[in-house]
Amino acid sequence: MKDTLNFRRKPLALAVAIATGATPVLANAAAGRIEFAYGQVAIENASGTDESIRKGKKVNAGDTVVTERGRAQIRFTDGSFVSLQPKTSFKIDDYNYAGKEDGSERSVFSLFRGGLRTITGLIGRRNKSNYRLNTPVATIGIRGTAYRLLIQTDGSLILGCNFGGCSATNDGGSTSTDAPGVILVLNQFTQPTIVNGEAGESLLVLRPPSRMIDPLTEADEFIFDITDLDPQQICDLLIDAGFTFEEAQALVVQLFPDFVKLGAILDDGPGFAVAFTFDGGEGGAGHVADFEVPVTADFTEGELEGWASESANRGELTLVEAEADAIIGWGRWVDQTEGGEGVFDPPGATGADIFDGPEGHSLHYVIGRPTDLASLMTAPHNGRFKVLGFTTPTNTGGDLGTFNGGAFQVDFAANSVDGAVAFTFDNQYVLGFTSLGAPAGTFKATGPGPNLNGTVFGGGCCFSCEGKIAGLVAGPGAERAGFVYHVSDFSENEHMFGSVVFEQNPIGPTVQDFLGQFAGGEGF
Repeated sequence: MKDTLNFRRKPLALAVAIATGATPVLANAAAGRIEFAYGQVAIENASGTDESIRKGKKVNAGDTVVTERGRAQIRFTDGSFVSLQPKTSFKIDDYNYAGKEDGSERSVFSLFRGGLRTITGLIGRRNKSNYRLNTPVATIGIRGTAYRLLIQTDGSLILGCNFGGCSATNDGGSTSTDAPGVILVLNQFTQPTIVNGEAGESLLVLRPPSRMIDPLTEADEFIFDITDLDPQQICDLLIDAGFTFEEAQALVVQLFPDFVKLGAILDDGPGFAVAFTFDGGEGGAGHVADFEVPVTADFTEGELEGWASESANRGELTLVEAEADAIIGWGRWVDQTEGGEGVFDPPGATGADIFDGPEGHSLHYVIGRPTDLASLMTAPHNGRFKVLGFTTPTNTGGDLGTFNGGAFQVDFAANSVDGAVAFTFDNQYVLGFTSLGAPAGTFKATGPGPNLNGTVFGGGCCFSCEGKIAGLVAGPGAERAGFVYHVSDFSENEHMFGSVVFEQNPIGPTVQDFLGQFAGGEGF
């Protein structure tokens, strides 16, 4: 069953990676192979026979690849890639590559309709005169390049040069451009012209990290044309091409960092867990780091207004930091009432004025629908995460600290979590927790203790500190996680708070490696 993310359509900010070298092959072998096919795609061979495309199918000189409601990508033996858009007809007119430069190598193609993106291989880079792509209105030449072609509905041609140089030649003349540049060809008899615009960066060349590659028989990369695709569609394409869901998800989030903040966001409803931390002062609830579940949450454009009951709404408190995606939200409410007497009274707290402290002190939160970790025991043994976002650390006096990083892991086999966070006020504090049970997706701890310990640098805190954390893992596949943290440094009469959220990412730091960066401080 294919896993997907709940993405919402949004204009893309696109990225490019450049293909590396190719594996030499023998002359007279196939010109290339289908690396990826999606939707309605077929091959018309030299004998006129139509064949359905499948991954790994060989393509030869004389073949025409036709996409209707589909996409295809071809890797040629010289290392070049061609990615075909829907409603495209692309023919391999002539192709020869013997794995070395002997003058016989050549690539001749035709684009009859539709569009393509390509990164040229060794033939185009080393012997550009032997590379040619024909269209109804012009012949395309290159100089070690990546480019895109689109035959428009009126028959005109757009050539966008991404890297290197490109030329378009027809009966009206020849025009060249260096990247980034765009050439417009109106018809066969009018000289091509350079027009304003950017060629765009819409090619991805990627290798699935989990895929085992035989360098003598298999291509080690895929090319993806992601023009006009939203992140959800790109995630699906990557999964179909052999990426794991975690790899595809991590790549999509990495390529579109703004989308996580500006795309689909949390909406009102039941079934949420919320973790929160604040300083209730002597007359309030004390030093709080806790969670509540299940709650019905109230959002405005992803910004948490409150949960559960009227007393858990933010009321007089001001929302100063808030972000969310479709899975998790995080933020900070501040008491800006004169004298610091704003009211916030979540269930279970004592005292009417919980914010019984100076004006400006904060409540930090993380919210999402918790993951049933007990149902994911067959997932990877140790899921790694990287920081997605955080709130600015604050103290009781309303001062702002500096967030220095964090780490998070889920042990799916044990239904437990590890995590760490580092931040600075006058001193640097590091708080870490290990092996906290979280089968229902929520967790908390108070230390010093066997599961939660801290270190302070610069203050000599040692045993006069106490740490608290509360958090949750969110999303059906544990795609997100987050926790609030609270450190009380009694020697400095300092109480500090914050929140941090994470996204699942196989190359995120381990908690052990993160904590290993900090040595020489006093523990608590």
